[in-house]
Amino acid sequence: MYFFQGNERLMLGFHSPNLLACFIVMLLFIILALLEIFLRRTKRFSGAITLFAVVILTIFLFALSMTYSRGGYASLFASGIIVSFASWPRENDSMTINKKWRLLLRFYASVLPVVFCMALLLTSSACHRVRTSFDFGEASIANRLDLWKGGMCLIAERPLRGCSAIAPPGRIYAKWIQPLHKHESYRTLISDILTITASYGIFAGILFTGM
Repeated sequence: MYFFQGNERLMLGFHSPNLLACFIVMLLFIILALLEIFLRRTKRFSGAITLFAVVILTIFLFALSMTYSRGGYASLFASGIIVSFASWPRENDSMTINKKWRLLLRFYASVLPVVFCMALLLTSSACHRVRTSFDFGEASIANRLDLWKGGMCLIAERPLRGCSAIAPPGRIYAKWIQPLHKHESYRTLISDILTITASYGIFAGILFTGM
């Protein structure tokens, strides 16, 4: 169970609030894509389908704000920007089909961050959580930076074979590398690329990055 300023961070059975936030952001844009497909293929019940999707999206946005995951917050805004540019109408799009739906998808992707900002305002301490993203002296950020430095040390120690045969990299860091005045517990390095590279070697990391 994780807390931020006395507020329990939403997990819903996930290993951490950050994993839940990642899952929610992916679901948000999957729902947007499904909404576009449904509206493109059928005109029946289009109003009801849109309303249902809006309700689900709003619930997910409030759930995302309650995870207090700064990575989740940032990924939503970054994904919204990417989808907005990717769905920009092209010159060869016909106005009646592709261009129309690209504009619709771009609109929804642009609205999501705006609605999410409203959710942040209504969630206790969520705005303060956003402000701490720019404070590199804040405990969780400093711990994360130390963890990533330790992960790179693990990679340097066993660059080809990794440490998976010994123990998960997060546990090795917590037991042998973590500064003595800190007592954090980890299993992973809270970074997929670092965790995979430290666990299985640099070639596995390169393969993962290529995928």
